[in-house]
Amino acid sequence: MLPAWVLAALPKHSAYHRFGGATLSVPFEYVVADCSHIRSQLFRKQNTHSVPATEVVASECNRDIEVTLPEVSDPSRFELVIEVNKGERWEHLDTIAITGFPRDMFKSFRQWAKEHKLMVADSEGKLEAFLKEQDIPYISAFGFEPPSPSAVMKVGKREYVFNEIETPFPKIWIKDDQVVFELRFLDQLSTNPLAQKELLQVLSQDINQNK
Repeated sequence: MLPAWVLAALPKHSAYHRFGGATLSVPFEYVVADCSHIRSQLFRKQNTHSVPATEVVASECNRDIEVTLPEVSDPSRFELVIEVNKGERWEHLDTIAITGFPRDMFKSFRQWAKEHKLMVADSEGKLEAFLKEQDIPYISAFGFEPPSPSAVMKVGKREYVFNEIETPFPKIWIKDDQVVFELRFLDQLSTNPLAQKELLQVLSQDINQNK
């Protein structure tokens, strides 16, 4: 059976894909003549309309714009609207799309692990550190010595094999009863919501089949 490709490269950490509650800084890289002040406001997208998510914040020109996302229970779309004051009027300068993710994305997997045996073998401790951070119970099976995988996690009948390697062709693929990560994935798992999203897409299939 040929492997089924899940994605061709590691989900890159993006300044505009953040966990709820995070504060992000938007570099002021605009060229604006006669700029007096700027103001910004975060809006939350709701179907066909938007509602304010923060108060209007005024700041000086040529300074980075900081905005704190509200906590969210589901992935949520926001827009940061930036306007510039040119003396007698305010003009639209930019609208930046931002996606907020819940901090507890692994609650369904945590519940599954409480009811089943989650077996983990981790030679570097990165996967175990993430599971502890997420309060996900597991059983430490055994260690590995190079050139074995950095970590293996068994979910039901499927093994998740993490080969933490630098490669010009990073990929994640499924073949038979394995999900193989041929890239440096665990380094970003705690901080990159896109990496968590990709892992959960595969995990959700297994935990639903092994309830």
